[in-house]
Amino acid sequence: MLVFCACLSTAFAQDTRYIGSYHQKFDINTGASRDFVSLQDNQKKYKPNNPMSLKLGFSVKNSIWALSYGFKIGSTINDKMPKTKFFDFQLHHYEQKYIIDLYLQRYKGFYSDLFVMQPYPQMQVRQYGVEGAYLFNGERFSAKAAFAQSEKQLRSAGSIIAGTGTYFNQVDLGAGEKPVDNVQIGTSAGYAYSYVINESWLLSGALSGGINAGVHISGERKGKMVFMPNTLSRLSFSYNRENWTLALRALINTRHYSPFTSDVLNLNAGSLQLAFIWRFYETPVFVEKIIDKMRNYSR
Repeated sequence: MLVFCACLSTAFAQDTRYIGSYHQKFDINTGASRDFVSLQDNQKKYKPNNPMSLKLGFSVKNSIWALSYGFKIGSTINDKMPKTKFFDFQLHHYEQKYIIDLYLQRYKGFYSDLFVMQPYPQMQVRQYGVEGAYLFNGERFSAKAAFAQSEKQLRSAGSIIAGTGTYFNQVDLGAGEKPVDNVQIGTSAGYAYSYVINESWLLSGALSGGINAGVHISGERKGKMVFMPNTLSRLSFSYNRENWTLALRALINTRHYSPFTSDVLNLNAGSLQLAFIWRFYETPVFVEKIIDKMRNYSR
């Protein structure tokens, strides 16, 4: 999947005692990622059986343009279960004062391995959502350093965060059940913190929670409004040098989803990623060749 991302940033004054910048103009991001959607009720957890993805990204400092490409690698999680058919696009964008998360996810085919391994090849989940969060101490806490490794966190710092989000969900449990559509909108608040272990190692985390108001637009609870808790957690552990970074990142978004009178499900979405970032003062030769090919193709 080829993605062009245009994200507008706003300039705010930073405390240079806490936040530094990299001097290179370009960076290349590579890494292995496992994106996922899962369901959990009181008895079972329904997991997708999808392979990992290899992602390659290229961006220009102080530019609103970025380019990324991803494709599947490796085998499925469980060779004994049917393979999950899925489309998963997630965008997590970090600026000095705000964070934006976008989810476009479609999964078909799950399995449960609690007590007895059981496939659910007809189970389907669709989720489309966007969340935005405001950082109250973005002058000292850098979300870019914490979760994108595109800045330096020079001193340990944290920030209160507050946000809002909206989602459309569709869950089809299979077995003759009709799909249930649900729309949610809500608010959340929490805290983010980066602990500077030394000049190379950085440990960062963020946790927020809130309440979503949801309305079922199909199924036996059609028209009924329910209030459901939500949580969003991020964790990053990175080793940073001037020219490169190695980072382990995790993001989990959990929301309650009550499609039927007697059932309460937790819908979990997120990603686990091992990322490697190279920084360059000049455009790498192979990147220039890719750009030239794209220009010739568009003519």
